[in-house]
Amino acid sequence: MQFTAGEPIEGHRQVGWNNPRCGSVFTAKIEGQSVYGHIKRFVRFTCRRSGVQSEHAVVQWFAKPKYPDGDPLLVRIDTSEPRALAPTLLHLDEIDPDRILYEIDPPFMFMMRVKGLDIGV
Repeated sequence: MQFTAGEPIEGHRQVGWNNPRCGSVFTAKIEGQSVYGHIKRFVRFTCRRSGVQSEHAVVQWFAKPKYPDGDPLLVRIDTSEPRALAPTLLHLDEIDPDRILYEIDPPFMFMMRVKGLDIGV
């Protein structure tokens, strides 16, 4: 799976696609709950002693997801609600590699995973 950082939430159009794409929107599981966010940038740290590198993403979380159909397939996020979590430095291994389809209908974002289901519903 390929992610990018800092793309606008509204996305950009790709040739042959009807809907815009934003490679910066992602999901992760935090404390047993699926949450959604926007990758702002990537950072790499190198330990001075060992030289071991660690890669992270600076993320801005969306509001807590709601499930309008009562199942974990379709997710609705109200962009006018407060964010679920404070901005976070997240290790890249914590990002769920599933692709997400989404549509914006202000003030809501509707999201659906291409594979898998949300947890903690």
